[in-house]
Parts: sequence; C-alpha cells; structure tokens
Amino acid sequence: DLTNQRVGIGGSPTKPLTVFTSAASDSARFTDNTNSELLIEHAAGNLLTLATGSTSQPFAFAQGSTEVMRISSGNVGIGRSPVELLDILSASGDARIRLEAPSGSDTEIKFFNDGSAQYTIGHDDATDNFVVGTANVDAPLVSVDKSGNVGVGTSSPNGLLHLSSAAPALHITDTTNNADGVISVDNNGSLVFNADLNSEASNT
Repeated sequence: DLTNQRVGIGGSPTKPLTVFTSAASDSARFTDNTNSELLIEHAAGNLLTLATGSTSQPFAFAQGSTEVMRISSGNVGIGRSPVELLDILSASGDARIRLEAPSGSDTEIKFFNDGSAQYTIGHDDATDNFVVGTANVDAPLVSVDKSGNVGVGTSSPNGLLHLSSAAPALHITDTTNNADGVISVDNNGSLVFNADLNSEASNT
C-alpha cells in the first residue's frame, strides 16, 4: 500500500506492517548467526505469544543497554538471573514490592497448597490492621494495629499482647529443664498461674 506507506504479508495491511496467518503458526521470526531466535506466534485459542527459539534461551528485557528483567526456565528475575519463580534484586537501595487496593478493599498475599488458600497476610481495610489470616484477612488469626498492639483471636487488641478465646492461656516452656507454666483466666476473671506442670521441681 504505497499510498499509506504500509506493508502487508498475506493480506491487505492496516498498519505500517501487517502479517496475516490463517493457522496457529509463526507470524515472525528473528534470528542471528548464533541460532538465538525470537518468535512472534499466532497460537491456538487466538493467543499472540512471544517466544524464544528453545527452552534453553532466556527471554530478556532491557532499557537501553541495561537488562532489567529476565524470564528463564519459567522463573522471572528482576535485576538478576532468576533461580526462584520470582527473584528480585536491587542493585542499590532497598528492594520493595508495592501492593495497592482502592478504599474499601483489602491488600493481601495468599499462600495456597494444592489449590486451597491456607494462610493470608495483608492489610484489612475494615479494621486498618496488619493481619495474618486463613483464607483471607477477614478471617484473622493474628492482628497488629497501628499502635503496635498484637491481638490473637481479636481484631481490637487493648494492650501490647491481647489473647482472646473461649479459654485463653499463655504457655511458657523451658526446653532446657522440660518445665512448663501456664497463665490463664478463670470463670471469675481472676488471673491463674500454673507452674511446674511437669513436676520438675520435685525431681531436683
């Protein structure tokens, strides 16, 4: 299309360079004399894919002459060649990951096992707490508020450490002497100290 200065391969061009293919196949292939290849493919399911010529060739992204991200063997590296599924390296300064949600929504990282969410960490918008939860932060196990108070079983801790359950108790174990102690609350609200549960004192 000389009038619009367009080139079409396999059909009439609509862009400066248009490549048409009727089947799932390579649409463009770039190669050099070392057999390194970059493929632009029309894959099955109307997917457009970018691929290297073989699984041994990593996929690198650069700004100018500086590489900033690499995909290798399914691992993604930012600032480095990856050895984990996601590997991030800051060349100087802190390495940070930013997650942001709109008002009224939570910000979470979920840990799955065999397809099911086991634990979640993140910010619960409703309580403004940092939470360790189960399926999501709305099911908290541990909550930390902006004052640094920690709640176990409660999202509203009233002190540095606040335990809340049907039978709250703090267990303390001396692993050197195999001695245990428990601090709990009885039905009258009195604080109860149970010491030397393993009767170690009688053995000395």
